[in-house]
Amino acid sequence: MGCRVAGAGLFGVILLKIIRTVKICFVIGFVLLLLSSGSAAARRITVGSDDNKDFSSIQEAVNSAKAGDTVYVYNGLYLENVYLDKEISVRSISGDPERNVVTAKNPGDHVFHVMANNVTISGFSINGANEPLKAGIYLENAQGIMISNNRLSSNRMGIYLDSSTTNMLNLNNVYENEVGIFLNASEDNWIINNRVEMNS
Repeated sequence: MGCRVAGAGLFGVILLKIIRTVKICFVIGFVLLLLSSGSAAARRITVGSDDNKDFSSIQEAVNSAKAGDTVYVYNGLYLENVYLDKEISVRSISGDPERNVVTAKNPGDHVFHVMANNVTISGFSINGANEPLKAGIYLENAQGIMISNNRLSSNRMGIYLDSSTTNMLNLNNVYENEVGIFLNASEDNWIINNRVEMNS
């Protein structure tokens, strides 16, 4: 009788130690998770000609960015073609398209080529993609994109949505392109409050 009680007591002690160990491991894991989520917070990346900016080109900033980051572009003229393959925002710091101009370095390619979901492009003058089927902003199989407050001119197509759904085009000025806004196999998009004129 006494042996059975002693055995049960020993088992109980071992069980309590196991439970305490599991609790400690759980707490440590939870703390590490909080720390890792804090270190992965969205970053602010700057682009401009000054030495105190992070990068001098938009594409370099995009390459450095991680999902959730925002690239802020300071006033200037940027000669480049930008490929966006991650969920980030690219915004002009002033919000004034006249002071933030992105011109295609290669006129045979899109100025902005979006290949990821949940991307924002806002506050730019975008021009120079003048080869056939090339656009100022091209969405390829993209969803949840916000294109707002941009001026698109002198492109073969201003904005081109290709197999892209549930995107928002708002407050853009699309003018003097061969085609203003073109949708191919793209549904459930919101195209509101845009000024589209003088496109041939």
